[in-house]
Amino acid sequence: MRDFARMCLTLIIVTALLSNSIAIAGPQNCAGGFVNPFSDVEWNCMFPLRMAGMTVAGSNMGSGTPGKISNPICSCKEGNTNYMGISMGFREPARLMDVVFPQFCLAGMGMDLGNSSVWGDGAVKTDVVNGGVFAHVHYYTYLPLFLLQLMLDFGCTEKLPLDVAYLSEFDPIHNNEALGLMMFPETILFAVTPLILACVADAIAATVFSEPIDALFWCAGGWGTMYPLSGYATVREANYVEASSLIGAKFLARAHRTLIAWGTSGEAAMCGMYPMPVIRKTQYKFQQVRPVRSRMCLPIGKSGLLWASGKNPPEPGKEGNFSYLIWRWKDCCAF
Repeated sequence: MRDFARMCLTLIIVTALLSNSIAIAGPQNCAGGFVNPFSDVEWNCMFPLRMAGMTVAGSNMGSGTPGKISNPICSCKEGNTNYMGISMGFREPARLMDVVFPQFCLAGMGMDLGNSSVWGDGAVKTDVVNGGVFAHVHYYTYLPLFLLQLMLDFGCTEKLPLDVAYLSEFDPIHNNEALGLMMFPETILFAVTPLILACVADAIAATVFSEPIDALFWCAGGWGTMYPLSGYATVREANYVEASSLIGAKFLARAHRTLIAWGTSGEAAMCGMYPMPVIRKTQYKFQQVRPVRSRMCLPIGKSGLLWASGKNPPEPGKEGNFSYLIWRWKDCCAF
């Protein structure tokens, strides 16, 4: 039943895209457009590129690699056969994430399902209360390389069609911190002052060196703290851009805890993805594509003082509705 519902929702989205329904139905509340794999993707984010234990192409956005596979030769087993190959490492555009205020505002898909009589009007912007803000998250399998039919013969690239993987409107944990505390009791531990202060080191590492500290997995650098794993975030000086990034990072951390997201980096990933219940922050980088396309790929926790300016224009329907292309580091054995 769950797979059938996801298939139906995906069919609705694809039908709307094929009918050129790029303008969203409620522009006063939710405006966006389908993320174009040609013009919206910053392909420089794929770098650095590692091959056979060496960096063959560098990056001007900081390395941010979650460990470096030094062994040039690797092997994987398929059935009863062992294959020898060459170790590879690169960033793959793998997922798309909306962080939006209106319910069912699919900003990255160019659709607004929130004004329908089925769902009800979810277009009321969430108020800021006590310095906190709430936003919904939508998570899609969105692979530009697959959509463009590129590198399909390359065994290291994931081959999945466009699909809806998660909608926070159907997740009671997303907007209920008490329920989240029951599901993730470690939240209490990470609320103590010494562990919160440890996040200062993560903020410096992410902001200055573009290298968040994976061991401090409860921290989101200059954005705040991961816990509680909900759709709420603190807003500093009405910086909704940074708050939306924090809510996106919180979801990724929760996705790993619930095994929606898996590990694709390190030695364990050479022959395929593996369960990773604790997020490895260096596995991911964010590229904002809505409401403004950014040319930067940001590590989790990089202070918004360096990049958030102008990323949330005060335009009706666009303000506060964000989409991020998630670049995921991929270690693999190419044979």
